[in-house]
Amino acid sequence: MEPLFFSTVSDKLYAKTKNIFKSRIFILDPVLALSGIFYFVGTLMSSDVLAIVFLSLALSLGCLTLGLGPAILVDFVDQKDIGKVQGWFLNFKDHYSF
Repeated sequence: MEPLFFSTVSDKLYAKTKNIFKSRIFILDPVLALSGIFYFVGTLMSSDVLAIVFLSLALSLGCLTLGLGPAILVDFVDQKDIGKVQGWFLNFKDHYSF
């Protein structure tokens, strides 16, 4: 649910500002930082239930890159190379994520 919410907010900001940096990256950076904090806190929890809650929140916030990442790439990468770059992006996201 969080990725849908933040992607919608990002799209509305982009429609309003027409600035990719303000609409995509300003949304993605704090959310990914919060995801990292949730991963860290989840590993410190002594309660199994709280650990599952924090790790689940971290995972769902981390999945926001699957929606906003390609949108950022489309604006920065030449159209003839977009398939290769998105493939690399998803490869790194799948194998080297949090």
